[in-house]
Amino acid sequence: MLTYGYSVREDDDPLVIIADRALSNFALSTAPGTFMVDRAPVLQFLPKWFPGMKGYWKIVDSWSRDSVLLVEEPYEFARRQNVGVF
Repeated sequence: MLTYGYSVREDDDPLVIIADRALSNFALSTAPGTFMVDRAPVLQFLPKWFPGMKGYWKIVDSWSRDSVLLVEEPYEFARRQNVGVF
């Protein structure tokens, strides 16, 4: 409420869902050994079409979208509320 002027809904609040997903993704991504890339960092440079990399890149893309939403959605909400102030 202080930062964006947003009141959280009791059930299924979209911004809380985004935050929960992004924080869960962060916790999983920082756990040592979660992905083979943790053991062999050179794997991060393999293309998406390379055998065995499709699942990894699908997760990375999904988690990346969640991280962007975590930042952009509250900001866009605040921007929409303050139309004409800027």
